[in-house]
Amino acid sequence: MQPTDPNYWNPVDEPEVSVSPSSDTAQDSLEQSDLDFIAWEASETLQHNNGKGWYAAFFAVAAVLIGFAIIFRFWFFIPVVVLMAVAAILHVRQPPRIVRYRLDDRGLQIDDTVHPYTTYKSFGVIQDGAFLAILLIPTRRIALSTIVYFDEADGEAIVDAFGARLPMEHHDLDPFDRFLRLIRF
Repeated sequence: MQPTDPNYWNPVDEPEVSVSPSSDTAQDSLEQSDLDFIAWEASETLQHNNGKGWYAAFFAVAAVLIGFAIIFRFWFFIPVVVLMAVAAILHVRQPPRIVRYRLDDRGLQIDDTVHPYTTYKSFGVIQDGAFLAILLIPTRRIALSTIVYFDEADGEAIVDAFGARLPMEHHDLDPFDRFLRLIRF
């Protein structure tokens, strides 16, 4: 396939399909599943209890960046830093939501979105703090990995279900995710 080919930039993989739980076709496709399914709920991300020291360090870093912007006369950078700081604080203070997961023959369903198994090339089990999670590696080069948290009691069934459809490999968090865990973001 060449860059002049119309499908070069838009690969013809199975797209993500949004399924509305109230639609009749969604219910029919769920009932016609050939394989058993595993369903569970888990937190979308880890909750970090950031204390006053974390907020003080965060605002100190923002103040230093604004100071550099003033010294070097990067006037446009000042509102960018302020907006980024406000957005980051709003994100950090928001509690993680509970997500519904479902594994069946169609793929991994996260809330109402189905992600076919063909969108992932492998998976690995990681220890993220005190919690276990599945790290799904996408087939596309420029795509984010997916982290799926689960309860340790359900872990064996979930790992077996993924293992029946995807190869299991040893994976670690990427450097950006490790940095975010380090600063408790």
